Amino acid sequence: MHKDKFIEALAERFRAGTISVFIGAGLSRPAMYPDWAGLLKDIAQEIGLDASREDDLPGLAQFYLNHKSNARTRITELIVKEFPENRGIPRSFRILARLPIPELWSTNYDTLPERAWAEAKKQMEVRPNQASLTRPHAGAHTVFYKMHGTVREPEGIVLAKEDYELYRARRPGFIPLLTSRLTTTSMLFLGVGFRDPNLSHVFAAIREANPDRNHQSHFTILRRPPKPQGGGRKDREKHEYDTKRHEHLVRDLARYSIEVLEIDRFDEIEEVLAAVERRLFLESVLVSGSFPLHDTEPGDPLRRKLLVETSTELGRLLASSGKRIVSGFGLTVGAALLSGALEELYAAGSPNLDRSLLLRPFPQSGPNLADLQARYREDMLAQAGIVVFVGGEKDDEAMGGGSRRITANGVISEFEAAAASGRHVVPLGATGGAAAQIADRIADDYDRYMGALPRALFDALRATDASGRQLAKAAMTVVDWYSSRGS
Repeated sequence: MHKDKFIEALAERFRAGTISVFIGAGLSRPAMYPDWAGLLKDIAQEIGLDASREDDLPGLAQFYLNHKSNARTRITELIVKEFPENRGIPRSFRILARLPIPELWSTNYDTLPERAWAEAKKQMEVRPNQASLTRPHAGAHTVFYKMHGTVREPEGIVLAKEDYELYRARRPGFIPLLTSRLTTTSMLFLGVGFRDPNLSHVFAAIREANPDRNHQSHFTILRRPPKPQGGGRKDREKHEYDTKRHEHLVRDLARYSIEVLEIDRFDEIEEVLAAVERRLFLESVLVSGSFPLHDTEPGDPLRRKLLVETSTELGRLLASSGKRIVSGFGLTVGAALLSGALEELYAAGSPNLDRSLLLRPFPQSGPNLADLQARYREDMLAQAGIVVFVGGEKDDEAMGGGSRRITANGVISEFEAAAASGRHVVPLGATGGAAAQIADRIADDYDRYMGALPRALFDALRATDASGRQLAKAAMTVVDWYSSRGS
């Protein structure tokens, strides 16, 4: 499958909320956790075997259990030792944590997902055993099904052959639940080599869910066999064999309705996930700006009228284009933006407001307010790939309020954070305040901030003779330009 088509197919499913993710041991490799053979290396030596020569690794673990007294305790200690929770979180996990993933599945023992979700300030409900399947998960961003247990409860992990033989008896809820998910939603398999003995019941569930191969499509990313470093005959023959086997595997995965993206480097997985994230984030637009509610200067009524007209029309245009609007509900700007968006959404029928709007009024008081606002701003920016700046002024509180108009420094901070995090910025300089200052800064270093955006589109944002409707249309043109590029 072509990479662009693969990325767009994933983005569409993430956007619709119809895809879950299944992660295998390969995704944890950058954290230097052992694979199965590496994990069982020492215990194999204790019974006179070589894990690298064994195809049936659950059987190898069973041999150890059969041979040693108190062997389960020894394996438990080994797993705790080999899967410490102080390893760095790979970038792929950080990207996944930012994506809208309702369910995560894995046969891994490590806690990289739990730590990545916590770092992203997202709630995860972990289901590592049969008893946990009945727990409620109200409010969780993601439910994580750890099919073979977790290093945090090592005594209950699935490892040896008897664990697999008794899997349906000891964990009866996992396979039916996975089968149901594979029937109703797509699954993205990452870091899964499809030779792992852990996956036998997963494939059984896929075939059970899709016996006629005419239901849900699933996705995976596989690396082609790397070209040999040496030029010897044995190296060439091995590469030819591995390549043929890889081609057969790709065709065989079609039996399970799994679309395959073939890559040459493992780090391309991160590139694909990052591209999906960019496409999703470009569907959400943060509108930042404000203007005081009362007049202190002669021109305030006209300026407020311009900002209201601009924000209202911008809300309509964003809503009609299917963008999700993110707003901290700044004075004047936020209310007008919401009014225009709701008018458009309700005119279209029965809107899904939760999907179309993300409104988070900005905190205005409390202890450690500056730190709280900085974190809040960071969380807001994490929701959108494009930030539009409208106005951005406030009354100087140090002067008693209302006596002097100043630039809203919070809007400037949002611009700086957006630029630093690679978000696309769209300053409506003609609306004055912080937006005008931001536009001036961009004009002085255009390529850094705007990249390949045609200069004429940027100049339209600063047209002081334009109406509010014209300015909103100019902003929407820039938003559409960035969205069409998908990056």
